[in-house]
Amino acid sequence: MNVTEVLAAVAQIGASLTIRGDRLLLSAPDKTRITDELRQGIQQNKPALLALLCSHSPDCHHTDAEIIDEFQRTGRIRLEYKNSTVWLVTKLECAAVLDNGTVYTLEEWTRLTSLSSDEIRQLHSLRTVGGPGGSLEVNREA
Repeated sequence: MNVTEVLAAVAQIGASLTIRGDRLLLSAPDKTRITDELRQGIQQNKPALLALLCSHSPDCHHTDAEIIDEFQRTGRIRLEYKNSTVWLVTKLECAAVLDNGTVYTLEEWTRLTSLSSDEIRQLHSLRTVGGPGGSLEVNREA
């Protein structure tokens, strides 16, 4: 089995693959549908599956250099924070292929540091892909 076949087999049985540290966890509603072939395919493709599924959460196995390299190669990076997906992109055009999460450019992300927690939550809800959209123009007139 290659990576594509593994992911198709996981989806076919209604299961999911998640990462915990450097481990892949297979969760299925019906464990009897998990075949030896699927287990072996996951084991054989573990490095590729880890790279593909990694969301760079706090227990991520990637080094800072690897994450920076990915960002430079693809123009985007996926992060997980409090069960939400956040995408950092070099330019908004890089977000065109995304189908979930909240998107920020690096410039916008930098501006977030000057906002209060309530302002960040409000902005974050507006920036969700498929949501109402929004911008990071903040007017702090008194």
